[in-house]
Amino acid sequence: MAHHKMKPDMHENKTSTTPYQQLVAITPTTLPIANTHREIQLNLTGDMERYIWSINNEILSADNVIKIKRGENIRFVLNNKTMMHHPMHLHGHFFRVINDQGDYSPLKHTIDVPPMGQQIIEFEANKAQDWFFHCHILYHSKSGMARVISYAEDSTDQELVSIRHKLYSDEGFFYATGSFLSQMTEGSAVYSNSKNTLQTEWQVGWQNVPSTEYEFNVTYERYVNRLLSGILGVRLENNIERGIFGFRYLLPLNIESEWRVDTAGELRVSLGNSIQLTTNINLFADFEYDTESQEEWSVGLNYLFTKNAGIVTQYHSDFGMGAGIKITY
Repeated sequence: MAHHKMKPDMHENKTSTTPYQQLVAITPTTLPIANTHREIQLNLTGDMERYIWSINNEILSADNVIKIKRGENIRFVLNNKTMMHHPMHLHGHFFRVINDQGDYSPLKHTIDVPPMGQQIIEFEANKAQDWFFHCHILYHSKSGMARVISYAEDSTDQELVSIRHKLYSDEGFFYATGSFLSQMTEGSAVYSNSKNTLQTEWQVGWQNVPSTEYEFNVTYERYVNRLLSGILGVRLENNIERGIFGFRYLLPLNIESEWRVDTAGELRVSLGNSIQLTTNINLFADFEYDTESQEEWSVGLNYLFTKNAGIVTQYHSDFGMGAGIKITY
């Protein structure tokens, strides 16, 4: 690579991005013109809140193997739809980075795709069997931002067939959080993989009410995208048991909303948000309107003194003021 031919820009922010446009190959890197040409659009997608990273909104699976044939010129158009950098690495091949240098476009095996940016690469399909294409940030790769590039003419080695399923495993994770206050307790326990969530939520209050009031929700959620999830489940509330269905939707300003109807025809709309005031302190607020039980709201502060524990003070419209601890597992 002729790095000495790079033309420095005195006004360029030296820490901004890698200057791919200035890289020039020493010799022409054009692909064989006799080969057939194929272009593949690959959108780099993800959801930072759910720790999902994907390509074309799908994590790595046996259903999205990219099949290519020897003798093809393959072009990948990489569109980053996220707010993070993704250094994409192709095993077994050097690819041309399409820039302003024409026939002298540089050869690379890894290219950074900046937030909301695009990179175009191309290579000759002249290898055999299967090769991995993935984000070189390990956590992104392990959570699904990867593809298997497979030569259609070749079969998988038999010694790999028995373990190939491990590559496509969509592991589930359990986590829980609970606030235990002087006037009430509330929280949730969740088991989730990339697209499916089983969740139990509870709220029990005893202050400022004639007798203890409780509500438990057990739901299944199906993830659609970072904005939308569908909900199906059951609600148990002071001797009332009803089915529920609806959806969660992320509104502007990062306001989480939930819209659901129960089997008695009652509508419930919930809104919530949390703002990080300092490294350890966050302000949270929730509002709920139910056509049967009317409005309910709460506001509070949480001081986090370890990653798993904090002190909470909260005012609830039904149960009043209280304080206690919050545990996250």
